[in-house]
Parts: sequence; C-alpha cells; structure tokens
Amino acid sequence: WVVTSEKDVVSYTVSRSSTGRADSFTEIGTVAATVSPNTINTYGLDDLSSFSGINYYRLAQTDRDGTKRNISKIIAVTNKKSFGESILLYPNPSENGQFSINIPERSEVATISIYSLTGTKVFEQENKSSTNGKIENIDASKQLSKGLYVVRVKVADKVYQTKLSIN
Repeated sequence: WVVTSEKDVVSYTVSRSSTGRADSFTEIGTVAATVSPNTINTYGLDDLSSFSGINYYRLAQTDRDGTKRNISKIIAVTNKKSFGESILLYPNPSENGQFSINIPERSEVATISIYSLTGTKVFEQENKSSTNGKIENIDASKQLSKGLYVVRVKVADKVYQTKLSIN
C-alpha cells in the first residue's frame, strides 16, 4: 500500500478474513510507519498463511495516542493455490540448513525464498530445476538458525509453499 501523509502514525496492521464479515478478521501482521512527512511511503506484508480461494484484507493504522482505526476498504484477493500440487523438501527437518526440493514443474527457473514465522525474508536464491523437477543442494546454513521457517518456491506463475524445520 502507498501512503502520502503520515502525521502521528506509529504503525499499520493488516487483517485477513475468509468471509469478509466485519467480525471475522484476524490480524496477520504489523508494519512500523516510517513517519516521513511530505513523502510518499510504500509498505507491504506477505501473507504466509493465506487461505486457498478468496481472502479478504483490510488495513488499520495506529496513531501515536494509541487510537486504532480501519483506513481501507475490504479488498478481496483470490489465492490460486492448487490442491494436489506440492513441493517436497528433504531432508526435513534439516540439521544444518542444507536441503533439496522436488517441484512439480520441469525445466523452469525457480525463485526460492525462506521466511521466518514473523514474515521476514531471511534467504532468497534463484535456481534452475533439472528436467526431473529437482533443485538440489540449497545451502541456507549461514542465514538459518534452529527453528521453523516457511519456504516459498515461485515457478513461472505458480507459487508453492511449505514449512522447513532446522534442528
């Protein structure tokens, strides 16, 4: 989203719903305001747990005095996750942040992104998959410590997502 005026704004909160009813929204993340007067600021938040199908989003702002108010219309976004198509990470759990991926696509460039559970991107790499859909020897050992992560693989116009555990 783009903001042109941020007087006294502390943060923005994104909420999601599967129905769009006003009483059904759940907060999925908060982004701190940059508070740069007289400039245009651009913000974003990746929803790593979106529903398959239609997701409804709304945006709220929190002001310096603690007042929180919705500032956007409810927006519907269709998530085209394909059931039956998935990626396989192995080994998972990984002992050291090194792993391989099987994807259902063939001979495509794939962008591999790894996110913490708070939505922070901690690793990104572009790879070519082999003709059998394998992306081998991904080494994120320097970027990942013990914990749970979300791995997102983008191939052409499809995005696959799964969890990765580092022991």
